[in-house]
Amino acid sequence: MKSYSIKVNGIVQRPSGFCLKQTVSCHIKSIPKNIKIMMPRMIHFFNKNKIAMAGKPFVMYDRYDVANDIATISVCIPVSQQINISDGSDVSSGEIIAFTCLKTTLTGDYSHSNEAWRKAEQYIRDNGLKPNFAGSYSEVYVKTIDDIKQPSKWVTEIYIPVFPKAVELPANVILPVSTTTTPKEPSATPTDEINF
Repeated sequence: MKSYSIKVNGIVQRPSGFCLKQTVSCHIKSIPKNIKIMMPRMIHFFNKNKIAMAGKPFVMYDRYDVANDIATISVCIPVSQQINISDGSDVSSGEIIAFTCLKTTLTGDYSHSNEAWRKAEQYIRDNGLKPNFAGSYSEVYVKTIDDIKQPSKWVTEIYIPVFPKAVELPANVILPVSTTTTPKEPSATPTDEINF
């Protein structure tokens, strides 16, 4: 339980895709308890309906309001294509939007998650990154008790959406200068469709 490591991996691109999810709003302190209840339910739903998982389960933090002590979380499992769920089910279909994010890996028990989140947030501040609040904060459970019994070998990946940092060119790089002085007339009329 006490043996763990935290590594800030750096900026990565989270791919887009589809998932099935179960969502709940709760007090912040109730998040771990709700995840422990909801995750097995989601896995049971997949097994019962013979749905293939297209990746590891993860939790999306849709809302995390410290001032009002409320969070909305979704326990999600990726699927290879969009699946329509019948009305009345507490499971819904969702889409994973691609975004740039900071990836941090915790190897060890979940009791060290808060420290991993703090290290990731510190890295964002120290490196002048800007959080992208339009993206989804998420934790992916790469290795869990279902994979290995030793908590010190569990692997959780944390993704915090950030804006891509502008790349500065070295001072000695010379950019080509355009020799065109007059703009070309568009070949399409305003009512024509232009494909980019």
